[in-house]
Amino acid sequence: MLAVVGVSAFMLFGPFYTQVLGGSTQGKILRPWVMFHSRGSDMCAVTFTLRSADGAERRIDYLRELGYGSWRTSKKKYKRINSKGEAQRLARKLCRHLEREGSVDLRLHLKCASEDGWEPIYLGEKNACRQ
Repeated sequence: MLAVVGVSAFMLFGPFYTQVLGGSTQGKILRPWVMFHSRGSDMCAVTFTLRSADGAERRIDYLRELGYGSWRTSKKKYKRINSKGEAQRLARKLCRHLEREGSVDLRLHLKCASEDGWEPIYLGEKNACRQ
């Protein structure tokens, strides 16, 4: 019982010491409190837009365009994009699918998570079907 109380006190004192008392967190005993350090840094947010001849862009649901009714019924590899390479492969597949109806101007907007926040990779500046 004493060990549980001691560990609990230690866990509570760390954030109290640094946030209320202004103590240093550079030591090895009291480390800074960080929520979810590096958690989720292997995921990317991807959106696709179609650009018309007049320059207007409209966002498309890439899962629906590939023939999946919803996120639940789609293939696992399309549900979560984890890298620039996966996004590029998805863009090529989407281009092949959309170009059956003629030439398309598909724009890829991609940002990936890092420890410093979201990092933009592609901003939709180029036609993803012509790269």
